[in-house]
Amino acid sequence: MNNVVNPMRADVFAVFEESGPAVFTMKGPNDGIPLREALPRVLGARLKMVGLSSSGPACSSCALLSSETTTFVHVKQPTGGLGEPQWVRLKEAWKLMEIYETKMHFKYDIVIKLRFDCTTLHNWNLCASDAISSSNFRAIHACTDHVFWG
Repeated sequence: MNNVVNPMRADVFAVFEESGPAVFTMKGPNDGIPLREALPRVLGARLKMVGLSSSGPACSSCALLSSETTTFVHVKQPTGGLGEPQWVRLKEAWKLMEIYETKMHFKYDIVIKLRFDCTTLHNWNLCASDAISSSNFRAIHACTDHVFWG
């Protein structure tokens, strides 16, 4: 929040398993609670849409968790092995972003894919990048699978 979302005034679209083992483990009042509950508390109005995958026909938490600023929806359950689930989740998050863009009648200029377990140690000034400041920015930039942007 302090090093990426707030400085960039970024909107967040997230996809993860509804009943997965992911918990928010930062020290403080949100410690040890499921991501589906922690993310709205931490990200507030910056969290626009969350896709929850589950093995059932629909996610049981979606309607209950949706609010004025955040919509929770059921998304495709990844089925492959190795790295495939990450790419399925990225595709589902991209779909959520496109739905939001259509609803709000605008398009994002820059999109960042950032894993929840990737934390920058300082304010991330993405716009200071030589590639971003170029008048002909048409590239994808990456730092392993933890983060890439374009």
